Amino acid sequence: MPRRCLAVACLLASACGGAAQGAGAGTAVDPTAIVVAPAPAIATIVRPAEPIAADEVAPLEIGVDAQMLCVRAAGRVHCSNAPSADVALTSTPPLEGIEDAVSLALGPTFGCVATRAGKVLCFGDNTYGQLGAHLRADRSDKPVVVAGVSGARRVFTSDARACAVLADGTVRCWGRNDSGQTGGSAYYLPAAHELVEADLVDGVKDVTSVAVGGSTTCATTRRRGVMCWGRTLFGGEHMMHAAQSTRPVAVPELAGLEGMSASGGAFCGIAGGEVRCWGELYSLFAGGEARASNITSAGVKRARKVRIAQTHGCAVLTDGSVTCWGMGSYGALGRGETTGYEAMAPETVRDVASAVDVAVGGASSCALTGAREIYCWGSWPHTSGAMQKETVPVKMRLD
Repeated sequence: MPRRCLAVACLLASACGGAAQGAGAGTAVDPTAIVVAPAPAIATIVRPAEPIAADEVAPLEIGVDAQMLCVRAAGRVHCSNAPSADVALTSTPPLEGIEDAVSLALGPTFGCVATRAGKVLCFGDNTYGQLGAHLRADRSDKPVVVAGVSGARRVFTSDARACAVLADGTVRCWGRNDSGQTGGSAYYLPAAHELVEADLVDGVKDVTSVAVGGSTTCATTRRRGVMCWGRTLFGGEHMMHAAQSTRPVAVPELAGLEGMSASGGAFCGIAGGEVRCWGELYSLFAGGEARASNITSAGVKRARKVRIAQTHGCAVLTDGSVTCWGMGSYGALGRGETTGYEAMAPETVRDVASAVDVAVGGASSCALTGAREIYCWGSWPHTSGAMQKETVPVKMRLD
């Protein structure tokens, strides 16, 4: 079936319930406002970017989601869906076609990498076109090249969307866009995922990082400003209001925040070493739902990096220690015991020192140290088919 015909068929399907599938729960979609664009040209003309110098890239990077642990080492990406302390992480075959990766990001069902040449490749689920490759298939375990993206320096993912920061400081996003969260105006039904294209986010420049939430995207700039677009924006006095905008809006209340991280409707960032969070906090904080409209301190000081998942968060402190908070029923807080479903206050993770980064996802957490050591704790799939639970950090073999 021709692509334009497919688009028409998808639009007709929305009148019979397809729109409800494409939109998130509780999100009303007006079928008359749905735009399904024709497939963009595969050969997009882009200006080539200068390759990234070797000293600009961290030599090692880790990513965690609900089903796997991935490590970027020596330009290759190795992923295991049943990591074990007895088996080297790099012993798994590297992802096909990736030899010069410089950035790695995992969402709950898919992942992406940016390469030294500026390309972005994605793998995994493609329900909402989050692989960005004009791919008709619902998924691809082999990495595919995102169409129309060149000069990428870093890549960021959420549950069904990805964004890349380019060499010129601009941002392109692709995937699920029922609330304008890609910065584009076209809303693609799931059946039209092969038509999804990477949208250039107008009005955003000098971007340093992007936090990709469920229906909201926020970017930090070199001038320490924050701009957001999508369903949930911010009003005065730190209060959020439900709105929708495909155009980025400056959020003065968030100015100065750095290193933002997002998961679902929750966001956290760092200002003056303090971790501050906002949005749908739920399991991250006790009484989180009641405080969802406020920018709230997580009670973490001297933070250098922060990462959050749906149920918990962790931060690397200036002294190299790691502290975690949130729901600890699966051991993801690293406290030597499970803590039930009530959100817990921040506490230092035992036996982890000299950390330089941390990754969280699903029900687990991992820390990377300056000595190229990786420690993980929480719950993840085991080779036996059962779940492996480690309530204190376990050192993983790298090579």
